[in-house]
Amino acid sequence: MKGKPLYGLSPEQLARLLHVSAKAAESADLMSEDQVRNALLREYLSRRLSGDPPLKDALLAAWGRSDSGVQDLLDRSLQDVLLAPGDDPVLLRVIKDQGKRMSSQITSGPENQIGLAVYHAAIASALVHQGERITQHSYETLGRHFSALAGQAWMVGELQALFAQAAEGCQRRIYSEQD
Repeated sequence: MKGKPLYGLSPEQLARLLHVSAKAAESADLMSEDQVRNALLREYLSRRLSGDPPLKDALLAAWGRSDSGVQDLLDRSLQDVLLAPGDDPVLLRVIKDQGKRMSSQITSGPENQIGLAVYHAAIASALVHQGERITQHSYETLGRHFSALAGQAWMVGELQALFAQAAEGCQRRIYSEQD
């Protein structure tokens, strides 16, 4: 086979083609990981609060009520709650804690990142919609995290906007604290 071109390509051309193909396959793998994260996040955000037993139980315990007293709220999706102004800060704290639990139970992979996104989305929602900080993290740290999350290729568009708004709000608070 020495000296015979394969498919009419010289060995150098074939090597270059294989190199480009390998790079393209790597890019496709990276894209598919982002698509997987995006799909997992969308699926998680679309769940009704009542459809997530640990979250539902934590909410009912925090409110000290049965589910019959809060069924309308439990029928809302997680995304609706995170993006709606005026929700109960207790609700956002419970969602924040649930996201933290999710991310700590799985130390790597898309599920961990989904947990971190939910954790930060609850904090961002409280800042943007209620002007309340429901964490001990500084505005500087939060601003960095929100900016990083807003820039993730896999992030759901609605949460990208929430994170961007929250990052801007953190910057304003940092500047106002310096005055």
